[in-house]
Amino acid sequence: MVSNVNTATTKNLVIQGLRSVAVLSVLLFHAGVPWLKGGFLGVDVFFVISGYVITSLLHREITSKTFSFASFYEKRAWRLLPVLMVCLAITALIFLFLTPTPFDNNLGKSIFYASFGLSNFHFAQALDYFASGTQNPVLHTWSLGVEEQFYLLFPLLMFGVYRTQLLAAAHRNLIFIGAITVLGMVYAIVETQRDQMAAFYYPWPRAWEFTAGAFVALWHSNNIKNVHANTATYLGAALLTVTFLTYTEHMIFPGLGAILPVVATMLLIYGSKQNNLINNLLSHKTNVLIGNSSYSIYLWHWPIICFAANFFNIKNLYIQLFTILSSLALGYLSWRLIEQRYVTFRFGIKSGWKGFTPFVLMAFSALTISASIFITNAIWNTQPTAKTYFEASLEDTDFYQPGTCFITNKLIDYDADKCLTIDQSKANYLVMGDSMAANIVTALKDHYPNKNFMQATAVEFRPGNHAAWPQHAKDLAELINERIINPHVPTKPVTLVLTARWRAEDLLPLTHFVQKMKNKQVSVIVFGPPPEYYAAMPVILAHSNLLGVASVAQRLFKDERRILDERFHTALSPLVNYISVIELLCKGKICQTEQNGQSLYSDKLHYTLAGSRYFVKLLDESGRPGFNLAH
Repeated sequence: MVSNVNTATTKNLVIQGLRSVAVLSVLLFHAGVPWLKGGFLGVDVFFVISGYVITSLLHREITSKTFSFASFYEKRAWRLLPVLMVCLAITALIFLFLTPTPFDNNLGKSIFYASFGLSNFHFAQALDYFASGTQNPVLHTWSLGVEEQFYLLFPLLMFGVYRTQLLAAAHRNLIFIGAITVLGMVYAIVETQRDQMAAFYYPWPRAWEFTAGAFVALWHSNNIKNVHANTATYLGAALLTVTFLTYTEHMIFPGLGAILPVVATMLLIYGSKQNNLINNLLSHKTNVLIGNSSYSIYLWHWPIICFAANFFNIKNLYIQLFTILSSLALGYLSWRLIEQRYVTFRFGIKSGWKGFTPFVLMAFSALTISASIFITNAIWNTQPTAKTYFEASLEDTDFYQPGTCFITNKLIDYDADKCLTIDQSKANYLVMGDSMAANIVTALKDHYPNKNFMQATAVEFRPGNHAAWPQHAKDLAELINERIINPHVPTKPVTLVLTARWRAEDLLPLTHFVQKMKNKQVSVIVFGPPPEYYAAMPVILAHSNLLGVASVAQRLFKDERRILDERFHTALSPLVNYISVIELLCKGKICQTEQNGQSLYSDKLHYTLAGSRYFVKLLDESGRPGFNLAH
C-alpha cells in the first residue's frame, strides 16, 4: 500500500503510472493485440497529462515570479530533443535503405518534418493515420509535433493572463481555462465533421485536450477539497477501460469520440491524491518505471513494429511479443542511457550554451538524415534495374478513377452518371469493392470492350461487411441498392463482381450478402483474397536484384493469405462463381511478380496498370468453369 498519497511525490508517481497506461495502450494497439481496439486513445491520455503537468509548472513558477521563457523552452528542448534526434537518425539509416527515396520520397520528408516538430502538418496532407499501415516508421511523431506546438504557445497565454492580472481571482482563471476547453471541444467536433484528417493531426482541434488537463491542474491549485476524488478515480478508471476495449478506428474521432477518454483522464488526475486501489496500482514501481521510460518507449516502438512488418506477419503472437518486449527494453535503455545521461550532461554545460546545445543536436540529426539519403541514393543509382522497379511505384494512378468512381471520403465526390449507368446494348457488370476493385476496372474495360463495366469503389468498402464501413461506403451502398439492385424501372440484369482486400471477418457477412443476392436472382462473381507481401514489391525486386537472391519475394509472401483463400473458396464456391486470385497468379509456392522487367505490383498488394492487365489476361485464358466474362 502507498502511504499518504497526498504528498507531491506520490502524486507524481500516480501520474507516472498513468503515463505507463497511456504508452502501453498505444504499444499494444500498434502491435496488433486484438482485444485493445481503442489503444490509440493513449495519445489523448498523454495530451491531458501534458496539459496538467505543464500548467502545474507554469502556475507554480509564474505565481512565485521565478518563471523564465528561456529556461522553460530550454528545459523542454533538453527533455525532448536528444532521444528524438538519436531515434530519427537511426531510423533514417535503416529505413532509407529498406525504403529508398527513389521508391518513396515521402519517408525522407517525414523524417525532416519530425526533426523540427512539424510532422503533424506534413501527415495531415499525406497520410491517413488508420489506413496507412506500417509504411512510415515516423508516423507516430505527429503527436510529438502537437505537443511541441502546445509547449511553444501555451506558456504565452498563461503568462499573459497572470502577469496582466486579467483574471486576478483564482476561480476566474479556472473559468477562463474551462471556457477555452469547452469552446475548443465544440470546435473539434465541428472540424471533425468537416475534415477528419485535419481534426486528427492539427494542433488547434486538439488544444482542448491539453487545456482539459490544465483545468484539473488549476482546480488542484485552487480547490484542494477532494470529497468526491475517490469516486472520480474509480469512475475515470472504468470509463478509460471501456473506451480502450470498445472504441474502434471507425468511430467518429477525434471530435465527439475524444470526449470520454479525455474526461476519464481528467477524473483519474483529479483523484490522484487519494489512497485507493487504483492509485496504488498506478504508483506501483513497475508502472512508474514504464511511465518514466514512456517517452522513449513511444519513440522506439513504432520503428520497431514497422521494421518487423517488412519481414514477418505482425499478427503472429510471437512477433507481437517480440515487438512489445523489444520496445519496452529499448525504451528503458534509451531512457537510462540518453534521457537521463543528457539531463546530467546539461548541468555540466556553461549557462550561456545550455539553451543552444539541443539545437546542435537537431542540426547533427538533419546532417545524418541528409547523409543517409545521399548514401542510399548513391547505392541505388548504381542499379538501373532497381530504378525500373521503383518507377512502378510512382506510376500515375488515374486508372483507379480516383475522385470520380473511387471515393476516399465523401459520396459527393462520386460521379454516378459516369460510373453507375447501365448500357442496354451490352452485358453489364458492376465491380464493387475497395481499392483492389478500383485497381482492375480499367484493365477489364480494355480487355472486354463489348461489355459494360460499372465501378462502385471506395476506401474500406468490402462488400457485405457493412458493420466495418465508413459513412461514405454506407452512402455508396445505398446508391447501388437504389440504382442497380432494386431499380425503380426494369433494366437489363447486372452481374456483380466483388473484390477487395478481404479479411477473415469479411467472410461471414460476405456469404450472407451473396446468399441474399442469389435469392434475388442476381448473378455474383467473387474474386478471392489477392496475394500480399510484407514489403512493397518494387522494393522487394530491387533488393532481390541487388543481393542476387531470386527467392526474396517468395520468402516475403504472406502465407496467411493462402489460408484465407482456402476458407473463402470452401464457403463461397457452392454459392457463386468464385475465382481464386492466388491460384491464378501463383504456381504452387511461386507467384508471378514481374514481367518483361516490370513489377506487376506498385506496393504490397495493388497492381500496376501492367499488372492489372496481366491479371485480366490470365482471367481470360484460364478457362475456369463458371467464369463467364469472356463468353
